[in-house]
Amino acid sequence: MKYFLFFLTFSFIFIYGCDRPSKNVLFSDFPEGASKEYSVIGVSAFYDKEMINKNYTFYINDDIGLKSLKDSLIAGSEAYTMSPDDKMFHVFLVKGKEMLNPSIHINPNNENIIFNGRYFDFDPGQLLRLNKKYPVNYSLESIEFSTQTECEHFLSEHQNDDRLLCYKNITSVYNGEATV
Repeated sequence: MKYFLFFLTFSFIFIYGCDRPSKNVLFSDFPEGASKEYSVIGVSAFYDKEMINKNYTFYINDDIGLKSLKDSLIAGSEAYTMSPDDKMFHVFLVKGKEMLNPSIHINPNNENIIFNGRYFDFDPGQLLRLNKKYPVNYSLESIEFSTQTECEHFLSEHQNDDRLLCYKNITSVYNGEATV
């Protein structure tokens, strides 16, 4: 009888635990007024010239949108295999206009995500809902500078330009080249 109860308890915990989908929050709560300093942008991979994931793009730069991210963008259960390809989608936290690291890498076709160095299942319908509520049209431009000073000058001139949503400053990695 003791073994039967143990087996029954263990089975119940195992079945209930495996059957229940886990929820992995990608963004925690943003404080009130965070949109004065932060935004979040979802974009196709910079090397994806065809921009096949353009229908998922979004740009959130208001407090209500930032607060809703905690419940609007979540990962599913941890996955132990990942199917990356060259058509990934990226979500960046932006401070000022600079994209911060690390980004969140999503593969909408294979419905998975890389977050904090781990793989999770992901419902790409979340991205479609964000795109519908916070659509953005953008273009990518890669600009090469001969010095880091040139890059910093360019960015300071365009810091208040509303046409510049954000930039990824990689001058220290690529000898003066930045993705703007």
